[in-house]
Amino acid sequence: RWDSFETTQPGGEFDIDDDEISPKVGVAYKPVPQFLIFANYAEGFRAPSFNEAFADGTHFAIPNLTAPPGPFGPTFVSNLFIGNEDLTPETSSTWEVGAGVDFAGLLFSGDQFTAKASYYNSEVDDLIGLDVQTPLGCFFTPATAPPTIPSFVIASQPCGSGEAFGNTSQNVNIANAEIDGVELEFSYLSEWVYARGNLTTIDGVDQDTGEFLEGVLQPTTVFIDLGVRWQSAGLRFGSRVTVADTFDEVNTEVEERDSYTVGDIYAVWEPNVKALEGVRLDLGIDNIADTDYEVVNAGVSEQGRNFKVALTWSKGF
Repeated sequence: RWDSFETTQPGGEFDIDDDEISPKVGVAYKPVPQFLIFANYAEGFRAPSFNEAFADGTHFAIPNLTAPPGPFGPTFVSNLFIGNEDLTPETSSTWEVGAGVDFAGLLFSGDQFTAKASYYNSEVDDLIGLDVQTPLGCFFTPATAPPTIPSFVIASQPCGSGEAFGNTSQNVNIANAEIDGVELEFSYLSEWVYARGNLTTIDGVDQDTGEFLEGVLQPTTVFIDLGVRWQSAGLRFGSRVTVADTFDEVNTEVEERDSYTVGDIYAVWEPNVKALEGVRLDLGIDNIADTDYEVVNAGVSEQGRNFKVALTWSKGF
């Protein structure tokens, strides 16, 4: 693969003009038709986008827990994006090994089961990562700070919005990064039931400092989607569950996030009637248990219980 990028700032000094050849090679072996072993090696190249170099606006808003609440609730401060005209393209080399299975007629006539497991490792030069800075004064007062954080450090980082308070997010280059992880996935489909799921893990460090890669890592997560279907009526009923482990691959304690489990239920109707061809009705309840959880370290919870109805119609010409 050959990539060529050119990004310029009219009237400014920022300019990216680069190209790169990215080879990839893979091998696969099937000792029996239902079993596959594979290995891949690839080199990659990615130039920073315009939005990464000139990021601006609000990244997220968090309640200032150290300030007294106003008449309508807590006081909020904003973490603001700041640009970085010195961003350079990132290059990587990645190898992956894994295995997969594919069975037909496993439990019932006409059903199909597939599964794949893989491990990958990437060495990345000039990784474009997100550096998020939030003043500790937004989380603690000198009196409430844990023993590991001296009170004078809290006092030196008062809570406020934007660059003046160090409450910013910026895309930066990380000279030498290493990322690795495991991916497991499966799917099962029969006339009456279906299931799919995956497990993902990702680890990554700055090889020069030993720090975790901010803005890149996520907790180990398991996702399962189970359902039944009534083909002649065009109906599907299912449930989804997402389970995330505690996220502690962080460089400061305040960035840690608790584990969580979130469940959804849904129904889909796609009528098998000529007059209603292209019609689809979706009903669902997301986060049915109204779980309080965080996907990113923003000091605010994700959406609670959410009732959804969608009616769509599509037509091809």
